[in-house]
Amino acid sequence: MLAALQLMFSVPQPTRAGHPTAKYVATDIPRRKDAHRGLRVLQLRGVSDRVVSVRILRSVLDHMRPFGRTFSVHLVHYDGSDRHWRGLDDPLVTNRTVSKGCKVDSWFVAGTPAYVAQYDFVWLCDEDISIESFDWLPYRRYLSQVGPLVSQPSLVGWSGSDSALTTDIEALRHNPKVPEGFVCQTLRSEVQTPFLSTRIWPVVYYRIARMNRATAWGIDGFWDALAMWAHSVVGVGIVKFNAATVTHHFLGSKHNASSRDFGEYNSSKWRTKGASGCVRACLDGCRNMDEEEKRVARAHLPWLPDYPDEAAFRHEYTQLFRPSCGRNGCIRCHRSEALNISKFKS
Repeated sequence: MLAALQLMFSVPQPTRAGHPTAKYVATDIPRRKDAHRGLRVLQLRGVSDRVVSVRILRSVLDHMRPFGRTFSVHLVHYDGSDRHWRGLDDPLVTNRTVSKGCKVDSWFVAGTPAYVAQYDFVWLCDEDISIESFDWLPYRRYLSQVGPLVSQPSLVGWSGSDSALTTDIEALRHNPKVPEGFVCQTLRSEVQTPFLSTRIWPVVYYRIARMNRATAWGIDGFWDALAMWAHSVVGVGIVKFNAATVTHHFLGSKHNASSRDFGEYNSSKWRTKGASGCVRACLDGCRNMDEEEKRVARAHLPWLPDYPDEAAFRHEYTQLFRPSCGRNGCIRCHRSEALNISKFKS
């Protein structure tokens, strides 16, 4: 059984001509001692003190409830106020923190490595993400059997919205043409709704502690680089799980019909700085991984291969996704042996 699980699934590998072929990749990554139990996922969710945010979360909790104790939600009231939240009493909300700061500040305050280590994955989630179309069961199976370091659901917009308002990265939007049982590897993830393995969280937290937390820009590039570095050992890099979709309500838009459906009309001030005064710009978080961060990564992930030459590294990883490269990040979809969807759903 163990040997079968180690042959996780077919992964495109670059050939001499630069085109992918399928190959099974075994992994020697040590598993948790309590890996026999079900997955535990911590959702770190930054929220503002608005009625619409409360209503979206109530919808999220209702869709999480059938999965029992899999999910724990930690709310971070990043605008320093929780007046509209005081009537919320739900067993899935296991912790709440009131602080004032940017999205990355909320991760820094609430997501200490010792706390996050109790879980298998940390799900960083914006307050305007709902999960009514989120197919958790096959995603859970994939996370359990494959264990990607960085993955995320695909994104859709609210009914009638422009697809560009789901995410700026076209490759991360839901693609209805991808058949069931296929996962998509991409060159990018982003900060709205990623699942990060808690194995890499201490390294990500180290970067967060050292960066200017007035912006989230660039931190996704850091955990993406970790996943790309480890892909030859893990077997996958950055994964978009197309079959599990979440909805982006884009509460920053004053023209957002979805926010009115949830009971609040939003002003344009949320588009520029946000409730906490965060900066929409690339500060020091967009820099490459430095030697100290590489040292910390090796200390926490001793199975990492040698860090390759930057140019060759990115070139080799890009080859995995040819010939179907898009404008906003290359993407290649392939069948996962861990996802026999029809058998699993029956």
